[in-house]
Amino acid sequence: MEFTPIDKLNLDERIIKILKKKGIEKLNPVQTDAVNSGLLEGKRLLVTSPTGSGKTLIAELGIISHLLSNGGKAVYITPLKALTAEKYNELKDWEELGFKVGMTSGDYDSDDAWLKNYDIIVSTYEKIDSLWRHNPSWLSEVDYFVLDEFHYLNDEERGPVVESVAIRAKRKNLLALSATISNYEKIANWLNAIPVTTNWRPVPLREGVIVEGKKSYQVIFPDETIEIKGNDPIIAYTLYVLEHGGQVLVFRNSRKMAESTAKKISSSMGLLSLPDKELLKVGEEIKNVEDAGSDEKEELYELVVRGVAFHHAGLSKGLREI
Repeated sequence: MEFTPIDKLNLDERIIKILKKKGIEKLNPVQTDAVNSGLLEGKRLLVTSPTGSGKTLIAELGIISHLLSNGGKAVYITPLKALTAEKYNELKDWEELGFKVGMTSGDYDSDDAWLKNYDIIVSTYEKIDSLWRHNPSWLSEVDYFVLDEFHYLNDEERGPVVESVAIRAKRKNLLALSATISNYEKIANWLNAIPVTTNWRPVPLREGVIVEGKKSYQVIFPDETIEIKGNDPIIAYTLYVLEHGGQVLVFRNSRKMAESTAKKISSSMGLLSLPDKELLKVGEEIKNVEDAGSDEKEELYELVVRGVAFHHAGLSKGLREI
């Protein structure tokens, strides 16, 4: 797969300067495919690739290249408020070029007239759908839309709103970003967009299952079987991965279970979780969060300095953003 040095691309020198400031010297295969498909020239694209494969940078390059060449405004649309805040913070890097970045995801009864002063606006599908009904004058100046997490189009609950926004957005320049989906060609045709699809991911994905035995558990992968011992298979396999230098992300089906699992992992880690300077630094950031209670901060601090954390919607905004 091809990694392309940014100096070899037809990028504005100002864009290259900021990319290097962000520590980006090359584009990965997904990003390279998007550029080769006409991203920088304003081609309408549907990019489908695995999570974590660098689609946000594709959006940034599309937006900034368009604004530098054509002016106007761009809107980056996400399905979640937390994701909106994340993308807003990432796009703020481009204010160095003179662009103003704004964010809105709240009151659906407001036309957010103040957004007329911004060049790049980050919002949710629901908020943009509401804004179109209010029809503020600034919205007519938007001629570039990024539709992020576009696979939500197939979601039973969120799909109708995503579709409603896409119907309007596809009248303008657009870039749709999606996780890998089976019907991408059909969706690309509906959007009148060029499909760019790949299964490349920065970290290889292996799928396995945990099977309970008489005295231990087996983690069965297509190419090997690993035997682990312990009372809880999640804790046992987490410790196994950590002992082999890996990182672990565990999903649980409730906030309470997420917190209790984090505590169990932390108490089981022993010498695997000796605090270091970076963890202590994050711990201090937690202590300094102003919109969280002292008990909540202390609980998370004790875990983080040992290399464990939990994350869910019940945390304060300040803690979620660390």
